[in-house]
Amino acid sequence: MTEPEPTAPTATDRYIRTLAAAAHAHDPALRRLSKWQPEGIVDPVVIGLTAEANDEQWISWALTGKLFARWHFGRASVRYGTEGAGLGHALRTIGSPGARGPRNPAALRLLTRLTTVDSDPALSFTVDAIGTALRSSDYPPRWSSVADEIHAWRNPQTRNITRVLWARQFHTYQPAPTSAS
Repeated sequence: MTEPEPTAPTATDRYIRTLAAAAHAHDPALRRLSKWQPEGIVDPVVIGLTAEANDEQWISWALTGKLFARWHFGRASVRYGTEGAGLGHALRTIGSPGARGPRNPAALRLLTRLTTVDSDPALSFTVDAIGTALRSSDYPPRWSSVADEIHAWRNPQTRNITRVLWARQFHTYQPAPTSAS
């Protein structure tokens, strides 16, 4: 049996690695990114972090980076997230044992808020709230998946599909990753 060919990292994967390097280096740019808002003054530091993004991607990347930065503050190591775990899966991890995800009113409110936002500024404020709630979670979403999902949400033609995806992820159990023995 032959091994599958390794795939070249995508631009989004390279961006997540840039964020990881900034986190390892305790780069103050991550603090700026965590406070960034999509309206108002253009922040050259945020533009620098998202420099490889095209004009359609950079806001999605900045919002993903904002969530990444909020989740990683104070953590000793960088985590890339579980393969396939998107933003809806991340919301499912909010709460205490026995009261996570659909059984947690705060998580359900965040999901409702996420699936009803209709502008970049509203999404940014929702990302702030999600970032605060996810601080207690040990299992982040897959950051590259989050970037792709936010990018799809920003397209009016795929926005509702993305909202449905988030709701389905939230209501679908995904076991925590197990480490290899």
